Amino acid sequence: MSFSRFYTMFKKEMIQMIRDKRIFILIFLSPLIEIIIFGYAINLDIDNIETGVLDLNKSGYSRDLISLLNHSDKFEIEREFNSIQELEEGFKKREIQVGLIIPHNFSTDIFKGKQAEILVLFDGTDANTCRISLGYFDQVKVQFLKRLLKEKGLAAFNLSEYAKVRVRYNPYMKTVNFLMSGIIGSILLVITMVLGSANLVREKESGTYEQLITTPLKPIEIMAAKFLPFFFIGYVDVVIIILFAVHLFKTPFVGNYGLMLIMTFPFLLSTLGTGLFISSISNNQRQAMFTAVIFMIPNILLSGFLFPIENMPKIIQYLTYAIPFRYFLTIIRGIFMKGSVLADFYSDAVLLTVFGIVIFIFSLLFTRKQIR
Repeated sequence: MSFSRFYTMFKKEMIQMIRDKRIFILIFLSPLIEIIIFGYAINLDIDNIETGVLDLNKSGYSRDLISLLNHSDKFEIEREFNSIQELEEGFKKREIQVGLIIPHNFSTDIFKGKQAEILVLFDGTDANTCRISLGYFDQVKVQFLKRLLKEKGLAAFNLSEYAKVRVRYNPYMKTVNFLMSGIIGSILLVITMVLGSANLVREKESGTYEQLITTPLKPIEIMAAKFLPFFFIGYVDVVIIILFAVHLFKTPFVGNYGLMLIMTFPFLLSTLGTGLFISSISNNQRQAMFTAVIFMIPNILLSGFLFPIENMPKIIQYLTYAIPFRYFLTIIRGIFMKGSVLADFYSDAVLLTVFGIVIFIFSLLFTRKQIR
């Protein structure tokens, strides 16, 4: 092996890579994004758990318990409800993750040493967050008991016997139930964006791109013919995943199938629109794949699929509002596990639809100029 020949070839490859600014940027930008997201935005600790309270007792005892909960640095009282129905709506609209219900006779039964009960409801759609929240509430129970023993002298009172815990929507806290609903969006994201981004690029690499432009077809007709099949592929994937989740993994689907399919459409618009844009700015499939990965990393990691958005720094939380997968994930988890209807996620549905339409139209107009 001749070192000079090897060095000449190596030098040529390095120069070619450096001159190709898109590949050079992608090589360094992709790991930089991952480092920032994992090191700064991803936090496995659970803080500021949105909590709702229904205090039917309104006594000093009930206010003490609510105060301890609110000052525990783990729970954050979002609002106080006036009825159980309002509390249920709070869960469905994702306003709260924990609900505390204190009955009318709470303080009277405590003072008399009777078996009073409080009811604590946990949202089980995120099994990991639910388990951690249960542990945090146990600590609050211990603190409340100590305060009663110290300040009130109620030695016979045992809060552990008084607090009844219920987990909503995923009572056995199965991780597979939590993941299956999110996997629908992540698979659609990967398949449609990657395949879509490689679509036009494949024509460029095979040398048929110029022939395609010279055909009688208009640019809009070319793009429609090339990308409509991916909508059908996306819907087929959704149906397959739901069937496997329900029948193979025994994941309960309590929502409306038609509503699920309807809300899939604007998400597909956003993913295929992004894939179309990537294909128009890439010269080869390697560039398209790298660029698609850069778009997918923030979508998956900052959408709430694996890590709660509430635990991320505020600036990152604001950035997540620009990620369509965030809204789609909220919608499909609500339909899948809670039986949510359109009114429960109306704002998310509107934002997802706007994102899908804007992204797809922008990509169509941008790509249309490229193929004229």
